[in-house]
Order: sequence, then C-alpha cells, then structure tokens
Amino acid sequence: MKNYKKIFLFNHIPVFFLLWILSSVPAFSATITAQVDRNPVTENESVTYTLIIENPGREEPDWTPLEEQFEILNRSSSTNMQVINGSTSYSRRYQLSLMPKTTGLLQIPPIQVGKERSNGIELIVKLATSQQNEKDKNLYLEVEATPNDPYVHSQVLLSVRLFIGLPLSQGALSEPTMDDVTIKKLGEDKQYTTTRGARNYQVIERRYALFPEKPGSMTIPSIRFEGTVGSRNSFFDPFSQRGPTKRVHSAPIQFTIRPIPENAPAPWLAARELKGSLDWSAPLEKIQAGTPVTATIRLTAQNSLAKFLPDPQLQSDGKLRTYSDQPQWKDTSTSQGISGTVEKKITFIAPGEGTYSIAPLTISYWNIQKDAPETLTIKGADLQVLPTPGVQESTPPKEEASSIQANSPSAPATLAVAPRSWKEHEYWFWISCLLATGWAATGLFLLRSKKRISQVTRSKEHSKSSNDKLGRQLKQVCQQGDAEAARQLLGEEADLITPAMKETASQELAEYKRQKTLLNRYLYSATRPEQPWDGDALYKSWVALRKASLHKHQNTKEPLAELYD
Repeated sequence: MKNYKKIFLFNHIPVFFLLWILSSVPAFSATITAQVDRNPVTENESVTYTLIIENPGREEPDWTPLEEQFEILNRSSSTNMQVINGSTSYSRRYQLSLMPKTTGLLQIPPIQVGKERSNGIELIVKLATSQQNEKDKNLYLEVEATPNDPYVHSQVLLSVRLFIGLPLSQGALSEPTMDDVTIKKLGEDKQYTTTRGARNYQVIERRYALFPEKPGSMTIPSIRFEGTVGSRNSFFDPFSQRGPTKRVHSAPIQFTIRPIPENAPAPWLAARELKGSLDWSAPLEKIQAGTPVTATIRLTAQNSLAKFLPDPQLQSDGKLRTYSDQPQWKDTSTSQGISGTVEKKITFIAPGEGTYSIAPLTISYWNIQKDAPETLTIKGADLQVLPTPGVQESTPPKEEASSIQANSPSAPATLAVAPRSWKEHEYWFWISCLLATGWAATGLFLLRSKKRISQVTRSKEHSKSSNDKLGRQLKQVCQQGDAEAARQLLGEEADLITPAMKETASQELAEYKRQKTLLNRYLYSATRPEQPWDGDALYKSWVALRKASLHKHQNTKEPLAELYD
C-alpha cells in the first residue's frame, strides 16, 4: 500500500509543479483604457488622445475609425514595466494628436486591439465666437493683396503675416496654390515685433508675386498655419510632452482680372515701368572695315515677368552683316515685386569704309501705374567705319610702249637717223633693225619680270598683314567669348591654310578642325549646349597649327602669320 502511494506521488509531481507555476503568474488578458487631455475643446485646436494597454500582446491598434471625424496630426508610443512585491506588470501607452474636422458633439469610437476594445469618448468641440476671437487673439493670420483689379499678366502683390502671441515649438505655413496663375515667392521670410491692441506679437511675414494668365474672376484661397504650442514640463515628470496643436486660417480673397484694353499696343506687355539700354563693345567712330562690333540690348520691366518681354531686334540699312545671339531672360526679386529682364547681343560687321546707320528701337507697353499706353524709345547709332590699314590699291604699270620708248635710247636713234644711200647701207640697216628688236625684247622681258616680282612681293606683304590682323582679332574675340565674331573671322581665314600646312601639320590641323566643329555646333545646333563655348581652346589650336608649320618649313618663302601667345 505504501509503495502504491509513492508511485502515485512520483507520477503526479510534474502536474503539481505546473499548477504551482501557473498560480504564481498573473493572467495575460489585456485591459485597454482611452482618455483625452481636456474636454471640451475649441475648433481649430487639437486634443491629445491617449490609449493605455495593460499586459499588451503583439497586436497593434487599428486607428482607421478615427479618420472619419478627426485628422491624425502625429502619434507616439512608449512601453512601461513595473515590479511590485515580486510581481511584474507591463503597459504600453499610445499618444495621438487629433484635430477635429467639425464642431459639435463628436464620438471618439472604441479602438480594436486584437480581440479587445477600448472605451468610447464623447468630445465636445465648441465653435469659436467672434467675441472670443477678439478677446483672445493668441495666434492669427492677416492676408493682403494689391491691387484688387489687376490686368491679365500684371502683378498682384500678396502679403501673408502671421501674428504669434504664445510660445510655439514648431509650425508650418501653407503656400498659395491657384490654377492659371504664376506664383513667385519674394525673398526670405521677415521676422519682427509689433504691438496690436496693447499686446506684443512676433510677426512672420511672407510675400508673393502673382501673375494671372487669364481674365475673369480669381480667388486666392485660404492660407493655413498649423503650429504646436510650447512643451509642458512637470517637476515630477522630467520628460517633456507636446502641447496642443493650433490651426488658424485666413479669409479667401476674390479678384476680377481685367482683360486687355481695346486701345492697348500689341504685343501686350503690362508693367509699372519699362527701361532699356543699348551698349557697344567699341567706340563707334573707331571701327575698321571687317572688324566685328557687338551691340548689347537690355530691357527691364518692373512688376512683370521676363517671359512677357519681346525679343528685341535692331534694324540696320541692310549693308551690314548681322549675327544675333539667343536672348537671355531673367526674373529678379525686388522690394516691389518681380522685375523681368531680357538681354540680347547682336554683332555687326561692315564690309568696307563708310557710314552705316542703326535705326532706333521702339517698344510700346501698358503702364499699369498710369493705366495708359506708353512707348519706350532707345536711340539708334551711326557706325563710322574706317578703311583697313595696310591694304592699298596697287598703281597700274605704265604702258609697255611708253616703257620701251623711255628705257630704249637706241630705238629713237635708229628711227631718227636715215642712211644717206638706201642701197649702200641696206646691210647695216637690217643689222640695226635686228639689234633694235633684240633690245626691245630684252626690255619687255625685264619689265614683265619686274612686274611679277612686284606682284608676288605685294601678295606676300598683304598675306602677312592679313595674318597679323587676323591673329589680333581672333585673340580678342576668343577672350571675349564672342562666338559669332570668331566664326566670321575663321571663315575669312580658310584660304590662308596652305597645302604645305595640311601635309606637315596634320595633328595640329585635326585639332584645329575639331575646335571649329565645336564652334559651329555651339552656334547652329537646335538647342544651345549647356557648357559655354571655349574660345581659348580654339585660339590655342589656331596658334599651334602655325607653330607646327613654321617649325617644319623654316626655309620656305611661303608667308606665315605671326604668333600671339
């Protein structure tokens, strides 16, 4: 019998041990509690919703039911563990900042966590009365827009000012968004202090320039600011907590955009003021024939975008060769809004000596300050072109017959002296005629040889002078980055590359041709390359080509241009 009891106790020891362990461990059923930091609340003011789960499992709360009547601004979570008299307990805390979407009696629904649910909460959201707003203006927005009856494409200056009368830890101001309106932010935000109704406020001011694209009605929507009130610290709680989030809105502003007036000039340009200038790269009275001179035109429209400005053109008398760059448009922020600028470079080359006229440039626009059409006139110019130095007309040679008569004294002597007896001196007559013919042939040969030598000498001098001048001009335009002028000079230079250069300087010639290809691609491609044209590389290849040819043909009489390092 005793043996039977021992066997029974031995077989059931694990069961007793398991029951003892289970009795010492608390039950793991989760308890969920929901609460808010205050009730009621005012509209546009957040409420802090806290969900506490005792003995949590792995399941996460489902926040979807909150999104129907509330906007979840932010959320956070923390876990807490406590050991009391050897008993351990766990809890998880969730904190959400909720912004009510409407006013009245709202229901914060129960939150599902696994198989358990929290309690629901009734929240009262009060409508802020105008009396309350005037009495307690801790945070508000002022929005101002001028003018209130703008023309299409003209500027509307929008000022947004946020008045802050309470500590904020963070905040965000919305941007205006509208269809068919170009919006430009003007500079950085301004911060200053002001007094309103015996209260001091910190003011943050932001400005925009608006340009309506179409006539008709326009509404500037409400601007919204959302900020979190400064953190609340407790002496017994060293961890800071977020304060409530406040949200304020501005009132929408409505406009009527006026269409283009019937008597307005075309193309339509509306600006507060239009200014223009015309600058030249060289004095107009010291220009030499064949030398490029560049005109720079600038137009600046106050309170207008650069894209509305026309492409400026200069009209000449038709004899000047003209090369135009692509216009460059730029918008600049000022204290009065946007100023748009267009700049264009036009290069002129005179074919010869004389006076060439550039017509005045006239641009009409609508002065929005005077509400009337106005005209801007930029004065034209006269180019006084001088002859190219070192190039003179050669003096035509005298008639060969005159030269023979002047340089052959035997000829008139032979013709002037007649023999006394024709038959007696017939033999000597024919000898004299033969000698006279020989002298005449010799003189003619010497004259023609001298003429050819003179022509070769003049050709060499002219070629050297042309190369000297070309080198100076090419170096100048390459340093200035004037691609159009460089292309024109290299077009005239093409005939100066001799066959000897092509045979003895092939490597340098290949680099020179590559630089010319890059120049043509920069000037005539459909889209202008992003990288600027490298004029220095082109000029160096031009110099290297001549250095190589000069080094390999030191004894040749072929003229080479001087080098300009």
